[in-house]
Amino acid sequence: MSIKNFFNDFFGHDTKKSNNEAVRTERDIITESETTVENAESATPVANTSEPEPVKPQEIVKEHINQSSTIESGVALYNLIILDESGSMGCITNQTISGCNETLQTIRTSCERNGGNQYVSIYAFDTCNSRYLVKNQSISEIRDITNQDYCPNGGTPLFDAIGETVTDLHDKIKTTQSVAMVTIITDGYENASRKFDLVMIKNLIAQLKKEGWVFTFIGANIDAAETAKSMNIDSSFQFDQTEEGTRTMFERERRSRERYYDNIAEMERRGFVNEEERRSRYEDLNDNYFEHNEGRNTPDNVEYLKPNEVFVFGGHCDGGHTGGCALLAVRKFGAIVGQAEGLQGQSYAIPTTGLNYQQFANAVDRFIRFASQHPELRFLVTRVGCGHAGYRDIDVASLFRDAVRYNNILLPSSFWNILK
Repeated sequence: MSIKNFFNDFFGHDTKKSNNEAVRTERDIITESETTVENAESATPVANTSEPEPVKPQEIVKEHINQSSTIESGVALYNLIILDESGSMGCITNQTISGCNETLQTIRTSCERNGGNQYVSIYAFDTCNSRYLVKNQSISEIRDITNQDYCPNGGTPLFDAIGETVTDLHDKIKTTQSVAMVTIITDGYENASRKFDLVMIKNLIAQLKKEGWVFTFIGANIDAAETAKSMNIDSSFQFDQTEEGTRTMFERERRSRERYYDNIAEMERRGFVNEEERRSRYEDLNDNYFEHNEGRNTPDNVEYLKPNEVFVFGGHCDGGHTGGCALLAVRKFGAIVGQAEGLQGQSYAIPTTGLNYQQFANAVDRFIRFASQHPELRFLVTRVGCGHAGYRDIDVASLFRDAVRYNNILLPSSFWNILK
C-alpha cells in the first residue's frame, strides 16, 4: 500500500469526494482539525469480513522504509517547491519567476560548494492546469523558468498540490538515504481541493518529518504562522504581496536555504551513530529554518547569569583557567581549576589550547551534543579559541554550525555573521 492510498482506510471515507462534499475553505477546516485528528487517531477501525484491518499511518511509513533490503549509498537532496499559480499571484508574476530562478542558482552554488547530488521539482498549482514545471531533475540540467512557464490563473487547491507532490516524491525516495526539502509558497487559503483535506495533510507531514523531511511555508494575505501550524509545519513566515515584499521574501528564503544546505553538509561530514540518529537530526532542522539567530547573541560582556544559564568558555587542556574568560568563569561562575572540559558550576569548559584543531573540533561536538540533551539550560558561548589559542572567528564559527538548530545555544555576533 502506498502513502497516497492509505487515507481511504485510515479515515474511513473515499478521498475522491464530490465537489459539494470536498471543497471547503481552509478557515472552515482549521477550526475543526484538532478534534478531527484526535478522533481519527483514537478511533477503533471497524472489522470487515472482506477487507483487511486498516493500516495506521505509522505502519505505512515503516512499510515504505523497510520495503527494500538494501539502502542505496550516498545522500541525494530533493528540493520540492510547491508554487501557487492561482489568479491572485498575477500581480507579482515577474518577481515570483525571478525569485524561483534565484533559488535555482542557490542550489547550483550549494552543489559547487558542498558537492553531492541535488534534484529539483517545481510544481505550479491552480484549478486550471496544475503541473510540474520540472520534476526530479538534476540541478545541472535545469534551465531558468520564464513567463511562458508560469501564468497565474484560477483558484487555490493547496491541499491537493501538497498531497499529490509529497506522496509522489516519497514513493520515489523511500528506500534511499535521500533527504527531502519541501517549500510551499502561496498567497491565499485553500479553496478548491478535491482529493486531500487538512487532516490528511497534517498527518502526512507529521509522518514524513519523522523520516527527516523538512517543510517550510511562506504565505501572503493569510495568517501564515497559523496556517503552517495547522498542517504540522514548524517554520513559516509572511510576506507582503508587493514587488519589494516578494523580492525580500525570496532573499530571506535564499539565505535560509543556504544555511540548511551547509547544515546538511556539515552533519554528513561528522557522521551519525546510526540511521535513526540521522533521521532524528534531519527532523530537528524543521525548527527555526527562517529565524536562526533571533535573540541568540551572546552579550559582549557577561556580568551575571540567570539560574538556568551557563557560561561557555575556552581554556587550556590542563584545566589551568588562568586568563580571559576562563579566569572570569573561575571567579564568578563556578569553574573548577584542573577540570579541562565539561559542566562545572554555571560554566562549561571547552579545551582549546594545547590541542590540535581536530581535537578542538571534537570538543565542540561534545559540547553541542551535551547542550542538545539539556534543553532546560541556556548556553552562552563566548569567542572560544579566539584568544590565547590563536584561532580566527571564521575558523571557530564553522565548528558551531550544527549549534544553529538548537535554540538554547547562544553564539557571539561575530560567529553569527559568518554562519549567515
